[in-house]
Amino acid sequence: MEEEITPQSEVSHPAKKPKNKNNFLIIILITLLFFAMGITAYAVYQNSQLKKQITKLRLTSTPNPVNLDLTPTVGKPMTGTTDTEAPKSTQPPLPTFTPNPTSDWKAYTHENIPEYAYWQGFTLYYPPSWELKLGESPPEYETLDLSLTKGDYRINIFQGPSGGGGCLYPEDPDKDGMYMRYGKYREITKNDGSIWRIAYPQNMSEEAPRLGVCSKLSNDNEFNGTTPAGTISIYVPRKTSEIPEEIYQILEKIKITL
Repeated sequence: MEEEITPQSEVSHPAKKPKNKNNFLIIILITLLFFAMGITAYAVYQNSQLKKQITKLRLTSTPNPVNLDLTPTVGKPMTGTTDTEAPKSTQPPLPTFTPNPTSDWKAYTHENIPEYAYWQGFTLYYPPSWELKLGESPPEYETLDLSLTKGDYRINIFQGPSGGGGCLYPEDPDKDGMYMRYGKYREITKNDGSIWRIAYPQNMSEEAPRLGVCSKLSNDNEFNGTTPAGTISIYVPRKTSEIPEEIYQILEKIKITL
């Protein structure tokens, strides 16, 4: 007997999705991941460079420390030194103006010199606080008796016949003749080349203390008791080594007429 063959029903299987679509998505995701990593790395690099530039800018803008030399020096003020040398200026230096303490001084000029005289004309400069007086003398003698006074101090300049004599100082040996010995002196050089010395005589009266002014020309061997401006005496209230500096300034500013 023949068996009946029952036709089997066909089993249906679900349709498989194509693999190509999944691979495409994976590639896109990997690409996006690498792109994001690249952006992140670039941002980190830029941030690092920015920090380096900021640090460099701070270092260059910080002033150099100043080291003060506090070691005291004689005749030299303390100065600050820096580690770097300041750039040299190309601008010309500005002129400096020093005030003249004698700018308001008065002036007296004496030019009436007789032909036979050995003295010369001169210009005397003196502060306004000093009083100048001219003594009277007979016209035929043509002499000058000038006094410049301030309080108990007086400078006298006399042009006329007078006794001569030499001047000796501590470094000079004794000499025969008419000499006056003086003590410590102050020396000045005048515009005519003569050298003047201002000092106390050793044998001076305490009742009328005065300083003498001796002079010599550059080619002379010794000092004499007069000057090209005449015989100059300085009267002081008492013998002291502290002569007002103003007196020396007046003598230094006497200008001999050449």
